[in-house]
Amino acid sequence: MMDTIQTQQNLMSKVIGGVVGGLVGGVVFGIMMAMMGMLPMIAGLVGSSSAVVGFLIHMVISAIIGAGFGFLFAARSTNITQGVLWGLGYGFIWWILGPMVLMPLWVWAYNLPLLSHRQC
Repeated sequence: MMDTIQTQQNLMSKVIGGVVGGLVGGVVFGIMMAMMGMLPMIAGLVGSSSAVVGFLIHMVISAIIGAGFGFLFAARSTNITQGVLWGLGYGFIWWILGPMVLMPLWVWAYNLPLLSHRQC
């Protein structure tokens, strides 16, 4: 019984660590996206064009992806080097999945207009 509680607490701390890491990375990437004017495109996922809404959506997605990393890979990351390597691989997969697979599917499934990140 005590081992089960310990395991659950350990898993929860890894997931929380993943969320924190996801949020830190999300802020950095969110700033880059804001500088490139891409946040309104992210807001388009929920039918908005607000950069603030886009940033909030981006941060929620970052937290969820970070939690996934904590759940799936924290046990494999026994030192900083392994953590960075697993994180880079996990991040690369999401870099492909997010904008190149999931976002177009979401736009198609909900018949959302495509927003250009550059206003002409």
